[in-house]
Amino acid sequence: MAGNRNSGVMGAAPMYICHGAEHDFKFAAVVDSPWINQGLSLNPVSGETASISTEPEFGEYQKLLADGTEWKLKCPNEGTDIDFNLQVQSEFTAAPYPLPFKLGDYRRKILNTRDPISMPVVGDKVSAEIQVGSFYTGKVLAGIDVEWYFDGEEVETVPTTDVGWSKFDHTVTSVGEHTITAKVLSPYDGTTSEHIFTLNVYLESPWKEAKLLVNGVLVDWNSPNALLIRGQANDVTVEASFLSGNEVTLCLIDWGDLEIEALPEFGSPVLTPHAKASWTLTASGTKSGRITLELKSSAVAQTWVVRCAVSSANLADEAYVEIGGVVVPTEGNWFIRDQAQTVTLTPKSGSPLAGLPVTLTCTIKDGLDVANVVSEPTFNTAQTTHSWTVTGKTKSGTFQL
Repeated sequence: MAGNRNSGVMGAAPMYICHGAEHDFKFAAVVDSPWINQGLSLNPVSGETASISTEPEFGEYQKLLADGTEWKLKCPNEGTDIDFNLQVQSEFTAAPYPLPFKLGDYRRKILNTRDPISMPVVGDKVSAEIQVGSFYTGKVLAGIDVEWYFDGEEVETVPTTDVGWSKFDHTVTSVGEHTITAKVLSPYDGTTSEHIFTLNVYLESPWKEAKLLVNGVLVDWNSPNALLIRGQANDVTVEASFLSGNEVTLCLIDWGDLEIEALPEFGSPVLTPHAKASWTLTASGTKSGRITLELKSSAVAQTWVVRCAVSSANLADEAYVEIGGVVVPTEGNWFIRDQAQTVTLTPKSGSPLAGLPVTLTCTIKDGLDVANVVSEPTFNTAQTTHSWTVTGKTKSGTFQL
């Protein structure tokens, strides 16, 4: 990096380094540079505090060899993104060589994916998702741009959410095999991480006419959010005219580390003389997450892929509730009249709650009328954003959310 000191111009472009990483930094001189064989030390710029440690340590001299001299840059696991400067100094009186750095989560990787429905029909909206995190620490990263492509053509850029997910929705318009590609740039080295989702689009599917019920709740065609409750039996029923007299099979094709059992067993064909079949699914253990079921029938070529969330019946097991950015204490929260506060629901690690509809309700306990507590979005409406602005008005009293 060291240039010709006689030029009077010294400098380098900012270098990206990453939380949780140990980088090898090499400083080399041009041929015949007077710096060769001099003692060099790496130091913070006067008046600045370095956010990293080095080996050799700051201020310790080592000889600049003809093929360069190296330091290890040791970056902390945690911390905010920061720009700072170091400088290489000679043991003599030569002007220091300035080195600008950017410390952050600049090397990224795709942590997790959520596949679109693999066999949609023309006109269906499919959704693909990826979760982006630090290459070194695995921390999920918010606000990272993800470029989304359909059949190789860029469609849009969708930044990641607070929990690191970027979602791409697309309506398929032609039959055949198609690809959805997500790309994430790492400024650290200019490389791109990508994930390709493949789907086969059909003109129509008989499964669209089927009725699927989970615990009595109708599951829409290609819904990503069928809900199973862990620790209890869950009833799964499918009805369709084309099943009459044929066999239907329920398969478990993706379950992560969850423990899921079915009766009749997964993968066992079930006769449907009355165009209807039922299973009892039990998710044991204390873990929540996502699974993927697949319905197959000897009557049709296509299958029906059903994505399910496995969750506790107690919402407190799945998420933290904060009011005004602070976790709600056991004794409750104070609201000041006409001063809005934001109520947020943040999923715990491993919870499938993100993307599931959640409803905020309000029960008046004492001294208030229903009109005295309002919310935006309104109470009793299912929301997937999990954030509400709540305001108390006119009267004093108590209420429960």
